[in-house]
Amino acid sequence: ELPKMISKQHEALAEQMQVDDDLLVDLTKMPAEVGKLAELRALTARAKIGAALEVVETYETNGEPLVVFCNHSEPIRKLAQRDGWALIDGTVNAPTRAKAVEDFQAGRLKGLACNTRAGGVGITLTRASHALFIDESWSPSENMQARDRIRRMGQLNHCLYLHLVAETRLEKAVWNALSKKLVLTQGAGI
Repeated sequence: ELPKMISKQHEALAEQMQVDDDLLVDLTKMPAEVGKLAELRALTARAKIGAALEVVETYETNGEPLVVFCNHSEPIRKLAQRDGWALIDGTVNAPTRAKAVEDFQAGRLKGLACNTRAGGVGITLTRASHALFIDESWSPSENMQARDRIRRMGQLNHCLYLHLVAETRLEKAVWNALSKKLVLTQGAGI
């Protein structure tokens, strides 16, 4: 559940965009709404930090490694400040990134906080079999790449993906649109 101020913004934008459950409106005819949607998604990601921390703390208490992905920077930077966590985003240089992956795989880190794009390619994180998505990229292929970081050769466990989806019409519509986009992308063999 989001703070009331953000929920109201979600509802107002959903009304303005005439969103039902699909968000399959023609966004090219609504440039102002696209910008508002992007800003609201970033605000929503920040509002989910508390819920993400609850999940993270449960995993830490149980001694289970976790990888957290977010399309927006602030939530993952906040998580990376925790003891036993590291950050992988576009600001992290290659040696630091390699060290974070090595430390995670060796069990020296409790978790990794990753930007969906930067943390979604070129690394193997099979020590974890669970990943948390605070929000998703608009690109289904980026989301799938991120998911595949824990589902690689050498993974011995079933993988579980947790997604934080706010209880608003707009957030559900975004989730539904991304899910449909993924189905279309997979059907096209992309």
